[in-house]
Amino acid sequence: MLQGLNHISLFNIIRCGPAIVRLLLFFTLILFGYFTLTSAIIAHSVAIFAVVFVGARMLMSVVPLEHSNKIPMKKAASFGLVALVSQLIGSLNLRFDFYIADFFCGSEGLGQYSVAVASASILWQIPAAIASVLIPKLASSDASSAANITLATIRAYIILVVPIMLLSFVFGPKLIDIAYGTEFSTASNLFLVLLPGCAFFGVVSLTTSYFAASLKKPVVNTCLAGFSLVLNIILNMILIPIVGLTGVAWACTISYLVSTVVALFIFIRLSGLSRLVLLVPRMDDFVSLYKVFLKISHHTHDDSNE
Repeated sequence: MLQGLNHISLFNIIRCGPAIVRLLLFFTLILFGYFTLTSAIIAHSVAIFAVVFVGARMLMSVVPLEHSNKIPMKKAASFGLVALVSQLIGSLNLRFDFYIADFFCGSEGLGQYSVAVASASILWQIPAAIASVLIPKLASSDASSAANITLATIRAYIILVVPIMLLSFVFGPKLIDIAYGTEFSTASNLFLVLLPGCAFFGVVSLTTSYFAASLKKPVVNTCLAGFSLVLNIILNMILIPIVGLTGVAWACTISYLVSTVVALFIFIRLSGLSRLVLLVPRMDDFVSLYKVFLKISHHTHDDSNE
């Protein structure tokens, strides 16, 4: 709700809160020599409940209780339930390949694959940050404006992610070797396989925001997440017997790319935009990005002078 009301600062505090509180509790436990598996689980639970409590207080300060009674709870609960199912399926889709890697390739294969995924999925931070700001904008815009905003955002993301992906192809494996050692050379190769899927799968984060915030159809995201998960399972069953651990990476990246194409196709159909060619970046997109970078640099310069 904080995100939908455009209280991004409060939203970010709640998002970062559990990690910060958990880190402080872990540090305290280590300092006093009480850090065990049980105490770590308890600390994790305490961090979650503490942030939930603080978040509820923040929400009450933004939306007073008398106004919350005007919210159609049945409709909100139905929307939230569908969105929750979508997130659960999406989380399973993002973690399923870990279980497959462990089952077929053992702990060593899982370790290699985990390093590759952790490195390639860094690119997801870009669309995640964009989506957190995009949602309130889409929720407050009419259908036509929301579609055009989403489209422009997708084109801007493509402009940003393509050169980053190409640089990652060149320097990523070398950085993995430096960070983890030559023992993780397999992870470097898996990273190259995963990179295209992880890079372009970020587009799905942007279309997800449009389907949920503008169209109020989180069921579309649920169906997309289910489709991606089923496709991932089928591809793993086909490719693992052929190429082993590399097959897990190929199954993941292919399912991500196919899901991205499907999400874009559905976006075009539901938004009323008629041509996929509209997704190709244009010169004014580069100009707009350049203006954004100039504005950011000016703000940074002004803050440094204060």
